[in-house]
Amino acid sequence: MAEGLRPRRKDIAEEFRRGFVGMTQAPVSLDELIAAREVLITIIVDDMPTAHREFLIGFKTGEPDWDLIGLPGIADLPAVRWKQRNLDQCAPGRRDHLVEGLRAVWPS
Repeated sequence: MAEGLRPRRKDIAEEFRRGFVGMTQAPVSLDELIAAREVLITIIVDDMPTAHREFLIGFKTGEPDWDLIGLPGIADLPAVRWKQRNLDQCAPGRRDHLVEGLRAVWPS
């Protein structure tokens, strides 16, 4: 989860030249694309509501507070149950490591 929230910034210059240039109606520069990536990360991660952050940490620790996200029935979705089951099968040290990695996404 932490890896998805704080991704490594990949150098996309070559992919941009090979597969992106000329694909848009209006020209977009590499710098604009990289800036948009940073804006998206800020909106999704840094501006995430505190309740959602607390939910994710609770989910990772095995004690999710479903009321924090206000999505009735989400606990019963197959993908959510699958993720919970995988986390429940983690060795205790591994799960602690995952929780600390997630907490590090939002340093206090």
